[in-house]
Amino acid sequence: MMTTEKKMISKNRILFLHAGSEWYGADKILYNVLKTLLANNECHVILPNEGILHEKIIQLQIPCNLLKYPVLRRKYFSISGILIYFYHLLKTIPQLIGYIQKNKIEILHSNTIAVLEGVLLSTILHKPHVWHIHETLKKPALLVKALSFFARNFSTVTLCVSKTVADNLGKSKKIRIIHNGIPLINSPDMASQKRLHNPFTIGVVGRFNAIKGQISLLQAIQNVKGSGRLNAACKILLIGGVFENDLRWLNNVKQYIDEQEIGSFVEIRDFSENIESIFNEVDLIAHPSILPDSFPTVVLEAMSFGVPVVGYKNGGICEMLNYDGECLAEIGDFKGIGERIVTFIANKEFYNKKRKCQHERFLQHFTIEVFNDRINKVYEEVKRTLRNPQ
Repeated sequence: MMTTEKKMISKNRILFLHAGSEWYGADKILYNVLKTLLANNECHVILPNEGILHEKIIQLQIPCNLLKYPVLRRKYFSISGILIYFYHLLKTIPQLIGYIQKNKIEILHSNTIAVLEGVLLSTILHKPHVWHIHETLKKPALLVKALSFFARNFSTVTLCVSKTVADNLGKSKKIRIIHNGIPLINSPDMASQKRLHNPFTIGVVGRFNAIKGQISLLQAIQNVKGSGRLNAACKILLIGGVFENDLRWLNNVKQYIDEQEIGSFVEIRDFSENIESIFNEVDLIAHPSILPDSFPTVVLEAMSFGVPVVGYKNGGICEMLNYDGECLAEIGDFKGIGERIVTFIANKEFYNKKRKCQHERFLQHFTIEVFNDRINKVYEEVKRTLRNPQ
């Protein structure tokens, strides 16, 4: 933002609550929000656990405290689970209230729909509440309905990372769509100079869980190999960790690889913080999420670096790639995504055209500068509610 605009933004104390301390999409976006607001606000953060994000926030010299408050995970998606969740929620609220009062917090910011503490705190203390929602939940239906109601009615502003997320919540005047933005990883010149590997390497980057679709991508490559349409050698890198030592989905992928005897061209690696080193190894990023993925940061990172992306027409990736049918297949159509991958491998001119197009789209819509400007404008709006309470 311009200096004259910055002078208009008054300093306020903001408390940020987040679902964890890893270094995936929502974690990185919170970090970017903090960096954006830090110069003109006094930021405080409370996280439920230690981790990479916790360390990085401390490096920003922002107070970052730990309090094991409950986060609404799938393990709570039952009647008994909900009761346990609300027991722990009510137990931690007094501690959060104490922190807010002691530090004279004026604005609350909840990051992800899984953090409900802000709803209670803003209601009890009558504080403005910014709710930054990154998820597109579809089930269980009753819980989705309840969370959507909370998001529409218990915030001053509800930030949605994509139109997909906003549509899933329903209509509300409080909703603002702000596409995520990240710092530029590669300049246009550097992005266009990337050389292809032999074998051609396809990367899938994301936590092993119910939605990421790693097996669907393996099926896609098997199909085009088996049909003879993929003559060139290729390699697949599956990169990602698991949540809270839940190995179910990782083990499912490993079992599939063993049963199909495809280990010769598939490699599994643990999560890596160094995304640039990954992009230096791969020629194409596949994002085969089989359930809605709201606005996958790895797609932005690939676009920024100059690695083209293919995926399913599922969630925010459609908005990111401007609904490009040459790069997007219907959800679950592994044959379709396989055909698109073959085109990238077989046609170097097509490959370079899509790489350039996606990189230029990133520069126009998803840079950190565009994101910063939009976030600051939202907080100017929220601060007006402090100056002019209803």
